[in-house]
Amino acid sequence: MTAQKKAKHNSLAGALVQARAGPFSLNYTLAAKVGSLVAHADEGLSRGGHNFDWIALRALIEDEDIQAWLAELRALALVPVKRGGNR
Repeated sequence: MTAQKKAKHNSLAGALVQARAGPFSLNYTLAAKVGSLVAHADEGLSRGGHNFDWIALRALIEDEDIQAWLAELRALALVPVKRGGNR
C-alpha cells in the first residue's frame, strides 16, 4: 500500500471511529460480551440448553462493562428499565 493510500485509509478509519462515539461504539471486548450474551440466551432457551448457559448469562448480565453500557442506553431511553428491583 502506498503512503498516500495508507494515509487515506487511516483518515477514513479515524472518521468512522469518531462517528461511532457514545453507546453505539462497542470496543472488541464489549462486542464479544454482548455477542456471548445473545448466544447463551439462544442456547439456554433452546431445547438442548444447559445449566451452564444460565450461569454464563448471569455472569454476563452482572459484568461491569455490560452494566455501564446498559446505563448509557437507559439514559437515552433505549432499553427498558428493570421492573421489581433486584433478585
